[in-house]
Amino acid sequence: MATIDQTHLVEYLDEMALRLGVTFAAVSVLTEAGFDEENCTVTARGELRAVSGNEINRNVQIVVTVYDTQKRVIGTSSTTVNADEFYGFEAFEVGVALPLAASNIEVVRVYPKKW
Repeated sequence: MATIDQTHLVEYLDEMALRLGVTFAAVSVLTEAGFDEENCTVTARGELRAVSGNEINRNVQIVVTVYDTQKRVIGTSSTTVNADEFYGFEAFEVGVALPLAASNIEVVRVYPKKW
């Protein structure tokens, strides 16, 4: 499997982001072959930005959840952005490892949670 651009599958949960005072920008999603022929990785990269100003009020966890064509969760992963170290925006990369058999991806949700 080559690298496949699946950015068109991204779904944002804007209400959750606005509630936390953040938004996402410049997000891309790529599916890449794993180290062996049985696995692949869905990687979301982008920026978390403050809606207003340069600060966020709390730590934010960025969650990436991958769903198959039957609307089942087939993988999830996250990373955390520390409010004390945040200034305006923070670039992120979150990889979700999947068995190649589960690569029938329909939706990749990218959303924040308070941490």
